[in-house]
Order: sequence, then C-alpha cells, then structure tokens
Amino acid sequence: MSDYWNRRSISRRRLMRGAALGGAGLAGAALIGCGSDDETTSASSSGGSSASSSSSSSSSAATAAATQQVVATSVATTSATDSGIKMGGTLKAGTNSTPNFVRMPFNTAGNNTYMNQNSRIFDRLVEVGQMRGKRQLARDQKAPLYELYDADFSVYPSLAQSWEVTDGGTTVIFKLIDKDVQFHDGKPMTAADVKASYELMMAGEHEGVVGSPYNLMSANFTSVETPDDKTVVVRLSKPTGYMYDFFRGANIGDMNTLEQVKEGVLNGTGPFKFGNYDPNVGYELTKNADYWGDTGPYLDKIETTIFADSGAQGLAFEAGDIDLFTGGTLLPEHAEAIADNGDWEHETYGGMGGRVFRLRADILDKRVRQGLMLLLQQDRIQKEYFGEFDQGGRLQFQPSSIAFVPELDTVAYNPAEAAKLISAAGGVEGNVLKADVLPERLDAPATAQMIQQDLAQMGIELQINNREYSEMISLQTTGTFEHMLIGFGNWIKQGSPALTVLYADSYDGRMNAPVGDGSVALRDRPGVKDELEWMDLIEKAKDGEIEDWEAWNKKFLDVAWSNCVVRTNGNRFRSPNVAWNGGYDADAWGYLKWASKS
Repeated sequence: MSDYWNRRSISRRRLMRGAALGGAGLAGAALIGCGSDDETTSASSSGGSSASSSSSSSSSAATAAATQQVVATSVATTSATDSGIKMGGTLKAGTNSTPNFVRMPFNTAGNNTYMNQNSRIFDRLVEVGQMRGKRQLARDQKAPLYELYDADFSVYPSLAQSWEVTDGGTTVIFKLIDKDVQFHDGKPMTAADVKASYELMMAGEHEGVVGSPYNLMSANFTSVETPDDKTVVVRLSKPTGYMYDFFRGANIGDMNTLEQVKEGVLNGTGPFKFGNYDPNVGYELTKNADYWGDTGPYLDKIETTIFADSGAQGLAFEAGDIDLFTGGTLLPEHAEAIADNGDWEHETYGGMGGRVFRLRADILDKRVRQGLMLLLQQDRIQKEYFGEFDQGGRLQFQPSSIAFVPELDTVAYNPAEAAKLISAAGGVEGNVLKADVLPERLDAPATAQMIQQDLAQMGIELQINNREYSEMISLQTTGTFEHMLIGFGNWIKQGSPALTVLYADSYDGRMNAPVGDGSVALRDRPGVKDELEWMDLIEKAKDGEIEDWEAWNKKFLDVAWSNCVVRTNGNRFRSPNVAWNGGYDADAWGYLKWASKS
C-alpha cells in the first residue's frame, strides 16, 4: 500500500490565496453550491500536540506488504506563554449552522461541520500536519491576507501515541496515550470507547450514522479488538488508502450518554465543553480544565452566535459584535467593507468541494464527451460567479494534493478542437443535445448558455431543461439525466487522493449511467462496461496503490465522464481582538483551540 500520508512532500509549494468574495466559510465550504450534493464533511483533527511521529513507508506498490511502524517521539514546542500569547479571555464567534444533534457525535457532515472541526468537543486517535502561513497584502494593497502553503499531510499522535500497520496493510494496532484521559463528565476513556464508537460507525444502523461519511469510509473495516484498555486493533479486508482519513476524523464518543445527545449532551474528551445552547441565540464552549493534552485551550470561553444567514453575520462582524467570521458566502457589500478595513485580517484556506460538469456515460461517443469538455469556459465562470481566488481547472484534486498535475489542469476552452472531435465522432444524432440544469445556482444556467452558443456554431442545438433541486437529486442518483448535468458539485478534498476518489461519484460512473432497478452491477452498465481499465484504476486509487498520478489523470480526461469547472476556497475574517497562533492542519481548517484574545 502506497502510504500517501507519510510520503507527502511538504516542500511542494501550492499557493492558495485569499478571496474577499464567493468562498464558503468553515461551516459551509463544501455545502453552498460548491461541494458534493450528498452529505459533506471535513474529517480533520486539530494539531497542537507536543508529540510527533516517524514512520517507515513504502514508495511503491510493489513493497506494499512491508510492515509499517509509526512511533511517537517527543519534540520541543513553544508554549503559549513563551510565545507571548495571552491566555484566557472570551472569543466571540459567529456561525450559520444550528447543531444537528441527531448527527452528533459520529457524523461531522453538513451543519455539524463547524462544531466538530472548530469546537474541539471530541478527540480522535490521530491528527494530521499543518499548512504554514505568512502575511501578504491584497492586490489593492489594503487588506491583510494570508497565503497558505507547504501542506504537511503526515500523521501525528493524538489519543493514540503510536501505531503499527501489519499484515500487508490490513491490520492497524494502536497504543493509546499513556495518560488518564477523561470524558467531560469525569468518566475514564479506554480502548472500549474507541471500539464502541468505531463499531457504531461500521454498522451504520444508528440514526446519527445513517449516511455518515465514516460509515462509507469503514466499508473495508472487518473488526475492532481491544486486547487491553490501552490497545485497539483494527482489521481490514484489504489495504485501504484512505484509512487514515477515518482515524483522524472519526470522533470518539461516549456510549453511556449517546441517548442524551438529542438533548444537547455532548460528552467528549476535547479541550472545550459544550453548553448553554439556545437555538435562537447560540451556545458556549468553556475550557476543559482537565484536558489531557500538553497544550490545552488558550481561551476560557467561546461564545458562538447563530445567524440566520451570511449577510446577518457579516453585519455583526462589521459592527464589532463578533470577532471571528467563519461562515457562508459573503455579500458583496460586506466583502468590500471588510477588504477596505486594514484592521481586519483575512485568510483563505483550501476548499472542500467544487462545481463539476457531468456527462452521461452511456449516451455519447467518447469523442463527443471530450469535445463538450472543451466548451467549458472555466476562467470566465470562476471570475463571474465564484470568488476572485477560487480556481478554475479541469482536475478534481486540490492543488496541494499529490494527485494534482498542473500541466493537465490548464483550462482547455477550445471550440475549434471541440468541433473537430465531435465531427470525427460522426456528429450528434439529430443534432440535438439536452442539458439538465439547476437554475438556483446562478452559474449553472450561465454555463449551459455558454455551451449552447458554441454548439450553435456547429449546427447543434442544446435544449436546456431547468429542474428543481429535488428533481435534480433524483436524476443524479439514478443516472437518468439527459446528456449533461450542470449545477451540482462533488467532493474535492485537501487530504488523501484516495478519499477524493472514494467520494467523487462523478469519477466512476455511479451517477453517470442509469442505475435501473439496481440488479445490474456497476461494471455491467452501458458506457461503464466500455471503460473497465478506468474502473480498475479507480479501485487502485482507493486502495492507495497509484503512483503515477499523471497517467491516472490523463485517463480521467480521456474517459470524460466529468470535468471540474471551479474548485472553491473558503475565507475567514477576524478582528484585531483575536490573535491566531498557527493552527492550520493539512486540510487548512483553523481550530479555535489556537485562538486567543490579544
């Protein structure tokens, strides 16, 4: 198994600049018309531990059976006091998300993303590295920005102090941290709690886990064993390239209080405790004085206000009622006001999703599909309908991913070449194509109309069918849209390529060919059965066996079932009252654990 996480080159520089417009915030980076239209999540865990890890890893699939060892070693860290960070105080934050307690604590999808990924109520077995940032200026030289770069996707200890991968990548043995870790109610946390949490996610039967990303990620998990209170053994049916995505994102919850979660009882082991929830106002996070970590929370309290929409939150930030803006797409007037205020800091972090153009796998000649892809005006769509610094491109990987190949991502709008390909394929039957479009996302009908105009020059008519959201979902999930589907997104994650491939249903034909009654296997469906080599490459990517990502991406463009239109980035704004002490993991999510009053 090719260990993506431990061979990630942190020197490979990928720039993701700040945007004042159009990016989604922490609570909705992949939800506001940008990410997957299934449930979405960020599965990252915070940094800040004083432990690191080292590992031996295979650089090729040929040595996948080699045993891999990861052992924690102590490293010197700068304490908050030594770095001049002021301890204590209350941070006032905003969000657009009302907690969905049914989904807690084992599903970080949807409107629980903000709570899980920033509030740090719960901990996980491992965590990932960080991106680094440096002060930059906006293009107008007015607003401070942060440029994030050099993502470190290495795996580091958290609740697990070390782990060992054996049996050709199918057994992972975790040794829990040698400390007395307690839940917020004082109950000791042991290996049994990890086992119970993982088994609940694997079963997928609990109301809060149905449809969970972690239920999907645990598909290859066969059993969890606990030889003693400090050891957890996870067994898999086959090597899995995204297994660390599960371990670093799956919350460890308390089974004894699981039935009380709907009442707002969130019993974790993290640095903050949840309380004082009012759905019309917000909630508080208070410092866990008994937190097990060497670096605890710098803040005494975080007061989070729930706003009805991004506009209301933007106004509150402008007025100084909140110090941290982390939600939703900004209205232009708020973005302009924030960008013009040099006292407010702004940074952009890598996105979780993007808009994806899909074509039916079983209707069009491959050359017709390839030609239609060349009619996407990514740059124009990105500039007119998304953030200034969001990225138009062709590949469904974030630029920080090892699977991203810049040379293949170049926007390829070329009507002349498109016409040649379509003509070589014998044209289009009846000279008519049809597009199902989601008009509530303004870029969708605009994209369709741009393609329509170019096709008209070739004598081909494009009929645009505007659909309601629920109707579009049905067309997508059954693969019964017409020739093309415009307006939906997909996961385009920062983390391992295996996880993006797992969730990107636009890759593998699941939603590009008719599902029918479900009796026909995916590989036997029309269109899909003509690209079995590609289907094999999909499985190898999920298993972590792909080394040649250039060849993989070339095959993706050749099959032409889907194409990225825009990859979206998120934004964060903070007032001068807040100092940010690092805290960017490799998914570029900033955790409130690092925030403090200056």
